[in-house]
Amino acid sequence: ELINGMVDENRAFLNTDEERAAVEKIVKQVQFLLRSSENLNMEITTQATREQTIEQDKDQEKEILQEKFVDLAYSEDRDDNRFWPLENLKSLEKGTMFYPCNEFALYEQTPIKFPQDLRVSTNYFDKSWKGDRRLKNVVMVLEWIPDDSKLVASTRS
Repeated sequence: ELINGMVDENRAFLNTDEERAAVEKIVKQVQFLLRSSENLNMEITTQATREQTIEQDKDQEKEILQEKFVDLAYSEDRDDNRFWPLENLKSLEKGTMFYPCNEFALYEQTPIKFPQDLRVSTNYFDKSWKGDRRLKNVVMVLEWIPDDSKLVASTRS
């Protein structure tokens, strides 16, 4: 449209049929090049979109594989909770579902020194588990007094 407008404005300067034919030929070539350019731009855009989609699919597949690998890295030896009678809380000897907290350590890690009277449930972390594990993110603290006759008044304030 812009080129046709320019030709119309300057038509008075075209004196011969040869000049008019040359201008018409040039206008057709420019229009062809513009259409080709538009088609090429559309092809480039389409190709770029295709490549972007393929790249996103690859990234998503890689992410899924990484998640699967992470899941496989964690052992699933025994992930079920073991139930025990409430009566077992009456004595330390029967309370085998608990072990001293200072024996608690993740795979190939050194335990942290805790007071001797703190305990960990085997449902939270079983010492027999091997390999890396995800710890449960729920923690419950329970004050357990198996024999209340052994209670002593605290001197701490």
